[in-house]
Amino acid sequence: MNRDFTYYNDYIRITKQYLKNLNAFRVTLKNLRLEEASLQKELEDYDDIPSPTVSYQEKTAKAAIELTNVEAVVERRRRKDQRLRKLREKITRLDTLIRKIDNSIEALPDEERKLLEAYLIYGGNTGDVARATYCSERTVRYRTNNMVRQITGMLFGSEAVSVDEDFVFAE
Repeated sequence: MNRDFTYYNDYIRITKQYLKNLNAFRVTLKNLRLEEASLQKELEDYDDIPSPTVSYQEKTAKAAIELTNVEAVVERRRRKDQRLRKLREKITRLDTLIRKIDNSIEALPDEERKLLEAYLIYGGNTGDVARATYCSERTVRYRTNNMVRQITGMLFGSEAVSVDEDFVFAE
């Protein structure tokens, strides 16, 4: 099998999964933002903590570090700060992905967009979508596959779709 063909199919497959999971992505993003707000509120409660003092005690032959109450609170705050940073990174990545997908879908003509949404995003079967759009099931699959290829190109660029690079743009 040609290596380029494999990558091309992988991008197509990823794009289809993105489209099928778009609503789940949106719900996940909302939930992550709720978690972010909750964690931010928890961190605001730590603002009145005094500076830590360090005390070290030797328990056995090995040195053990014993944290005071203040140090323990500071360590919990540090961990929550770290968790909040990771959460914000996830939110940013997911939000960016959703925006890219939405922008790509918006670039499609209205009729094509409705077909794509009915079939892939909302999970309709080809028979129902064909009846609703007054075309055959084969046409639904064909048009949907063409749209997925277009969206793949918009999401991943020319490396994802086979494009003839010998074309000229005219003004």
